[in-house]
Formats: sequence, C-alpha cells, structure tokens
Amino acid sequence: MLAQLTERSYREWTEYYNAEPWGEERADLRAAITSYVVYHSAPGKRQRRRVEDFMAVRADTRERRLHAFHAALMRSGTARRVTP
Repeated sequence: MLAQLTERSYREWTEYYNAEPWGEERADLRAAITSYVVYHSAPGKRQRRRVEDFMAVRADTRERRLHAFHAALMRSGTARRVTP
C-alpha cells in the first residue's frame, strides 16, 4: 500500500484523521477523560488537573511523530509527489 501512496492521498488521509481520529491515541483520550472525571469527582481537596495530564502520550508528541512519518515517507521516495 505504501508503494502506491501519493502525496495527495497522504494529505487526504491526514485531513480525514484530523476530522475523525481513530486508533489507540483516540482510545487513550477517552480513558484520560474518564480518569479526569473520576479524579475530580472524588471527595477531598485535590490539585486541579487537565485532561492532558492523564494522557499516556501527549498531543505534541503525536504531532512530532506524524511529521516525522511524513518526512520519512518523502525521503524514502515511497510517497510520490503529485500536483493537487
């Protein structure tokens, strides 16, 4: 599949993922939201936390991985450049 992935196709998949994320990172977000709600609903004074504090992988790490993957595809010649 990667041998036939064009830059346009890659961009389309990236846009689709950004609109409708799937996979383990999305599952991690759901788990983080659940943990956030449980943490803040427990009795007693606690330090205020954000949902991101409960994430296994931070969003900036995900973005860096996505950019690194795209750069690797372009360097390897696996993704062919086409005009939109």
